[in-house]
Amino acid sequence: MGIILLILAVQATTAIIEWVQLNALANRTAILAASNLSQGVTVAVDSAQNSLTSSGLLGSHDSDIHWSINGQTVTLTLQRSIPLLTGSTALSARATALVN
Repeated sequence: MGIILLILAVQATTAIIEWVQLNALANRTAILAASNLSQGVTVAVDSAQNSLTSSGLLGSHDSDIHWSINGQTVTLTLQRSIPLLTGSTALSARATALVN
């Protein structure tokens, strides 16, 4: 019984660490997009999208990226599925950045 609780604790810790990394990535990327927004929406999203891809945290087929740009506000939502022993867990992180 003790080993099962240990495994569950490790899995829960893994999910928390993954979420913290995903949230930090969303924040950095939203700020990057907002800082490039003066060059146009396409440039802002492309540069931020490249940053997301190069991070390696999202994987290639197990994540969703949703952008919303309204005026000078950039909102980014990242969703990622991570495999755990108890099954797959969906993580989501949302970040909003404003242009100065």
